[in-house]
Amino acid sequence: SVELGIDSHGWFVSDVKRLRQIVDNLVSNALKFTSEGAVTVTLSYRQENLVAEVQDTGIGIAPEAVKRIFEKFEQAQTSTTRQYGGTGLGLAITLELVRAFGGKIHVESNVGKGSCFHFEMPLAKASSDTSSRLAEAAEQNAPVEVNSQSLRILAADDNPVNRIVLASLLDVLECDATFAESGEEAIRLFFERDWDLVLMDIQMPNIDGLAATKLIREREREESLPRTPILAVTADAMAHQVAAYKQLGFDGFVAKPIDIARLHLAILDATSDQKA
Repeated sequence: SVELGIDSHGWFVSDVKRLRQIVDNLVSNALKFTSEGAVTVTLSYRQENLVAEVQDTGIGIAPEAVKRIFEKFEQAQTSTTRQYGGTGLGLAITLELVRAFGGKIHVESNVGKGSCFHFEMPLAKASSDTSSRLAEAAEQNAPVEVNSQSLRILAADDNPVNRIVLASLLDVLECDATFAESGEEAIRLFFERDWDLVLMDIQMPNIDGLAATKLIREREREESLPRTPILAVTADAMAHQVAAYKQLGFDGFVAKPIDIARLHLAILDATSDQKA
């Protein structure tokens, strides 16, 4: 069964595909370990956060296994693995997806009585204008037109889950996005074609976003190339850090966890001079 809190009604801005994957993974896991009883999904919206619980009346999880339940291929115990199969990558992926959205997840369980997986994450409500457009489109069963430029964007991030989330957001904004999995690849791809914008993750192994941006700016000056806007994509977004990014050649920043509205504004702000 599904229970919706009154505040959870309405339209929200998020990556629907990945959010559905989180819920599907938790529900599938609950169903697997619940031969009798019920599985209940509860959704509410509190202080700009989606709060969700997936409660089951299944076999439960032993206390020593709860601490490791989100690890890859972790099983509660050998007999459980034989009877039900394991959790495999499902819960490990769920943890990474929740974290990618800036959220957190935990589980409470009693052996023989069931488990409750609880997660919450930031979730922005759509503006009244956007909500009206979405409602109208839903009634007419028509796609929603997104008023966004088709920009050629190079996005660098070494984390595969982050790339998936960012790809979904850029797809919503109708951007032509290409992804680099490292600083080295970002530098190579940058000089292979013209870009309207670069989204550069700061924390990457070997050549990080700072070093990659420094090299790009140096080559632009040496070869008299047009300056391409570069936005830092980072969780380190305190005032002194943002000031340091600007000194190093960045044109702005997008804070993690990424909010689609702020991402859109940052992109439009950085590219406004080019498209004027």
